[in-house]
Amino acid sequence: MPQLVSSVYQIPNIIVPTNLEHYRPYKSRTGRRQLPTNKMGVITVANNSAKDIQVKLSRDGDDSGQDDWFFVPAEGGRESWNRNKNQVISFVRSLEPGTPVETILGVVGATTTIGEASTKPIE
Repeated sequence: MPQLVSSVYQIPNIIVPTNLEHYRPYKSRTGRRQLPTNKMGVITVANNSAKDIQVKLSRDGDDSGQDDWFFVPAEGGRESWNRNKNQVISFVRSLEPGTPVETILGVVGATTTIGEASTKPIE
């Protein structure tokens, strides 16, 4: 049976205060902040591979950017696009027919680095 000991009920292994006036639910001091949805940012692609690549950025949502393929030179070449949201980056390492189109996520405000192609077999 619980016993009252100086304004606290004592239950084996549990202590329950009886005076809850000073306990308040947690309230955030910063409040809820929502990022503006119309703020334009930049997605940058850096080519750290030994070959030139062709890059195309999606324009999902309300982005009005170009939907073309762009040349990004090898050994540190960079290209940037203005976008409102994260986008899919498609790129090819060769313009030969049948070349696989690789995809990677482009994040607004960040640089996506493309390195050498993996020669590891898919398991």
